[in-house]
Amino acid sequence: MFSIGLSLLGSKNNKYSTSEQIKKVIDVIDFGVNKVDTADSYASTNSERYLSQILDFRPDVLVTTKVGGFLSNLPIPINEILINSRMYQKAQIIRNGGYFDFNPKIKPLDLEKNLIKSLRRLGVEHVNCYLLHGVPSLNLIDDFVNQMLILKEKGLTSNVGISIEKRMDIDLSWCDEVLIPAHLLEFYELLNAKVSIHGLFRKELRISENVGKRFLQLSSAGSVLMGSLNLNKYIEAEKILRHS
Repeated sequence: MFSIGLSLLGSKNNKYSTSEQIKKVIDVIDFGVNKVDTADSYASTNSERYLSQILDFRPDVLVTTKVGGFLSNLPIPINEILINSRMYQKAQIIRNGGYFDFNPKIKPLDLEKNLIKSLRRLGVEHVNCYLLHGVPSLNLIDDFVNQMLILKEKGLTSNVGISIEKRMDIDLSWCDEVLIPAHLLEFYELLNAKVSIHGLFRKELRISENVGKRFLQLSSAGSVLMGSLNLNKYIEAEKILRHS
C-alpha cells in the first residue's frame, strides 16, 4: 500500500546520523513497506548513495528513482532546503500548479547515462521503475518517451513512467506507472498505467478524506507515497486508510 519517499535521506537538513537514517528506513521496510522512491536530485544524489547501504540489508525492496527534477537555478545547498520546505512547496503549487519542473538542461540522449549513474550510486544493475521527474518540453517529449522505452528494452529498468505535479493533457499511454499529487486523482484515475499518489496526508492541501478510499478502490492503484522516515506515521496512516 505504501512506498517510502526518500527526499530527506542523506540530506544536510536531516537531523539524524547516517546509521540512524538507515535504521529508520529499514524499520519501515520491515513493517511491510517494500517500495522506496528516490531521485537523482534528492540530497544532491546522497539519497541514492544512502539507499545503496539499505539495499545491502534489504535487497528485495522495489526501487523507483527519477531523473530531471528541477527546483531552481539557486545553489545546491539552498535547493536542498527548498525541496523539503512545506512553505516553498505550497508557494510553488499556487504559482505554477506544481512543485517540480523538468530540468531544461537534460536532453533525451542524456537519460541512459543519467540512469547508469543512478544505478552505480544505488549499487544495482537495474531498478524496478524509472520516472521522468516532471514534464519535459512538449516539443521534445516524444524523443524522451522513445529513450525511456529503450532503457526498458535494455533491461536497465522494469518499468517506466512519469511524475506529474499538475493537470496536463498529454499522452501517457507509454507509462507503466504515473506518480501524481493526491488532489489530482480524479483527473488521472482512468489511466491504464499504475497510479501512485503522494501528499495524501498533507493538511495544507486540504485533501478530501474520501480520496484515500477512492484510491484503494482503483484497479490501477499503486502505492501511497509518504515522505517520512517515522514508522509511527506509517502505522497511523494505515489505520486511517483501513477505516476510510
